[in-house]
Amino acid sequence: MLSYWVEVNSTVTSPTKEAENTLVLDILNSSGTVVQTVPVATAANNGASYVEYTTNVRAYIGDTITVKFVATEISGGDTAFYEDDNALNCD
Repeated sequence: MLSYWVEVNSTVTSPTKEAENTLVLDILNSSGTVVQTVPVATAANNGASYVEYTTNVRAYIGDTITVKFVATEISGGDTAFYEDDNALNCD
């Protein structure tokens, strides 16, 4: 299990615009191809503290993968995604 903490700070107030400001987690194989995209948060998750998220990566045991966070911000206000404290539990 991959765990990580994310905080979202946003001034976006339109529900449509909130949904368009996103943070996703891409998992890439050893060739650099995205094999999984996991939606993490949107501007609607705006808050004052970090929240823990987890992603099951059991399907990639024995493989070399790259974990990449990708944020998209559109007009309608400012959105910042802060990601911290990654951990991989391989049991």
